[in-house]
Amino acid sequence: MPEEPLQLDALDILANEAFPGLVVRKDLLRRMRTSFGVPAFVIEFLLGKYCASTDEKEIAEGLEFVRETLASKYMLRLVPFVERNFNSHHGL
Repeated sequence: MPEEPLQLDALDILANEAFPGLVVRKDLLRRMRTSFGVPAFVIEFLLGKYCASTDEKEIAEGLEFVRETLASKYMLRLVPFVERNFNSHHGL
């Protein structure tokens, strides 16, 4: 399903003019949180660094970089599972 470009209202425009490069769209945060099980502050930091723009092309490039970064650098939630199985197997 193709996504519609986000329409900025007057408040969004004012916030982006007052704080250029610092405003992060919360819909991007929600989208990334459903894809990756990482803490919100990690995603917010990356989105703020690479997607704080009103230009859809810049946002798309930033999202791709954030996705690649999270996929390559973040350890999935397997550690507790592995520890639990290791401990039960070795009687710990």
